[in-house]
Amino acid sequence: MFHDPASLLKPRQYYLDSARFVIPNRIGHIKPTEIVDSPKKHAYPFIRGGIELTKDSIRFELYFNDYDHKEIVRWFFSGNYVLRRH
Repeated sequence: MFHDPASLLKPRQYYLDSARFVIPNRIGHIKPTEIVDSPKKHAYPFIRGGIELTKDSIRFELYFNDYDHKEIVRWFFSGNYVLRRH
């Protein structure tokens, strides 16, 4: 039973809360063309930036071309992350 029947007419909203990438196994700068998101979730390929991979951390600085809004957008998971060993 729906308490808000008008919500059935609106497009569904989805929020990405995690991501999985296949990246080359090497330390240093990784170009955006070398990065593959797995499984494919993004409508746009990364066109600028890249990934900086060190022994203890990873830095995402990725941008994609948002054709709907006609602008280049920074990917919202961009930032610095510390790598943990298990």
